[in-house]
Amino acid sequence: MFPQQSHKLILLLSCCCSLLWLGSCVEGVLFEATSPLFTYRHGRYLREKDAILFDWSGMIISTQFVYKQDVNATMNILNAMVHFKSHRHTYNVYLWRLNENNERVKLLQHSLLACNLTAEHFEVNFNWPKDTMSQSYTIQMELEKRTEPHLGIVSFYGITFTQAVAPVSISNTVKRANDLKIEFIGDSITCKPPCGFSPLTEDVHESFVEKTARYLNASDIHVQCWSGKGMVRNHGDKNTTSAEPFSTYYPRTLANDPNILWNFQKIFVPDIVVITLGTNDFSTAPRPSYEEFSGAYQKFLDYVFSQYAPVKGPSFKVVMVSLVTFGNYGDYIQQVAERQQGYGKNLFFANLRDLLRNFTPEDKGCGIHPSVAGDEKMAKMLSAFISQKVIN
Repeated sequence: MFPQQSHKLILLLSCCCSLLWLGSCVEGVLFEATSPLFTYRHGRYLREKDAILFDWSGMIISTQFVYKQDVNATMNILNAMVHFKSHRHTYNVYLWRLNENNERVKLLQHSLLACNLTAEHFEVNFNWPKDTMSQSYTIQMELEKRTEPHLGIVSFYGITFTQAVAPVSISNTVKRANDLKIEFIGDSITCKPPCGFSPLTEDVHESFVEKTARYLNASDIHVQCWSGKGMVRNHGDKNTTSAEPFSTYYPRTLANDPNILWNFQKIFVPDIVVITLGTNDFSTAPRPSYEEFSGAYQKFLDYVFSQYAPVKGPSFKVVMVSLVTFGNYGDYIQQVAERQQGYGKNLFFANLRDLLRNFTPEDKGCGIHPSVAGDEKMAKMLSAFISQKVIN
């Protein structure tokens, strides 16, 4: 479920068609978004009559089909049209070959799909070497949303394949020895925006939280993050508290829609919730007092426990992470953690701020954000902490 990107081939794919929905030039095999031909994971979503809606980072859309090689072609070719209103969101697009047990055996290609504000049809094209041993085989295609919710709500309608492909039943194609589910909550460091906050370069897949999940071999994750949001005060606010901090958006199925609340006990119930908030609260003046910050954090903790603990019982755990390197404000998070009744049992504090303070120039990105190397160090430290202190 967590494809590594070391073998990727990057292709920038953009809109090539401004047709009416299912217009005459979009011909082929249509997989409708609301049909059983798709699975949706790694994120919250809303199912409507003819579309799937989502906006949080990391959502993965997956489908499978049998591909038959053209004996007269020198290369395998697959062309498809993705139908959605996706604003300026970007996606990792993966093409996997599966074996007879529906297990991934080879990453055929990885590309980047970049959307825009006006189009609803986006062409994706793949080509890969022919297999001399097999004439046909099962392929899995995935779209992974790289960008965060402030770009808007996505309405996904389906995919049309211009070649004749035969859909197959969807199954969990990656076998896991454990069944570890983790929810990550955070700000821009969790969302992994690079310098400039460009949708073309932002990629939650490369964030320290998703790397942590891969180190822990997690079976499923959700990432709720929004750049600039704090626990009680958002970045740059003129006051010590903000009208709409992160907690405003967390209960929502779609971060941009206040009218539909997420059902915490139904679709995804994590074993561990990892909270990395507080950096924006203290990044600029005026900074919140300890009473303001700790009071908001306590309410947020109480809300998280009230949603998940009744389902998971005593096995449910929360990890509070501190990345705050400004003065002694990072101590506020530790103090909130240590005063909890379940500290060291079902609630834990992970200190990563000292790691950030000792970053080398190669570990630093723009501003307070880590580079790829910095994210890797953070992921190794956090995954080791969770493995040694939280899981065991």
